[in-house]
Amino acid sequence: MRLEPNSRKEQIFDIAIRMFAQDGFENVSMRDIAAQAGITAASIYNHFSSKEEILGAIYLYFGKLRVDLRKDTRQIKAAVETGSALDVLTIFLDPAITNHEEKIALRMVLISKIIMMRIFNDPKANQFFLHEMFETDMRYMKKWLGYAVEIGRLAEEFDIENFSIFYWRQLIMMGIWAFADPNYEVRILDEEAVLLNWFAGMLPLKNPARPI
Repeated sequence: MRLEPNSRKEQIFDIAIRMFAQDGFENVSMRDIAAQAGITAASIYNHFSSKEEILGAIYLYFGKLRVDLRKDTRQIKAAVETGSALDVLTIFLDPAITNHEEKIALRMVLISKIIMMRIFNDPKANQFFLHEMFETDMRYMKKWLGYAVEIGRLAEEFDIENFSIFYWRQLIMMGIWAFADPNYEVRILDEEAVLLNWFAGMLPLKNPARPI
């Protein structure tokens, strides 16, 4: 799905994201979204055929952007070769939230909330969460920690598998805890820095080899 900046379709998309995240997908109708967009109930169908289509577009947008906005491979490689443990862990954070414009960051946080709200009653959300979020992030992290082993910055006996599992599960739990707070405001969580520093202390990267 293509979203033209400042288009009516983008407006509808963003309104639907906000309403689904606030009120729940089941409690929002196409008529509700149209009213918030300031258009007639009939005209919204010129852009989306149903709220299910909007939800599907939201999932696709989220999955594609999380991959497209990752750092350049050369940047990642350089961080793993010479960076601190904190530098390396920061690579794995969602780049659409940490390194992009506020509008995109807001979308991505709210979509995360929508997915978390729906993983128990929506098979698509459940599979998306397990495969497009958790498993994809795990593979990404394990790949680069494996590279750290290859270049001698991380000992071969280091348990990459369990470290990666606990890292991502703690990030997910932090998000769930925030979303469960009725006073939560969409922002980068202060707790994220605490969590990153804690895990950085458990990632025993050796100092980079100095050229002779």
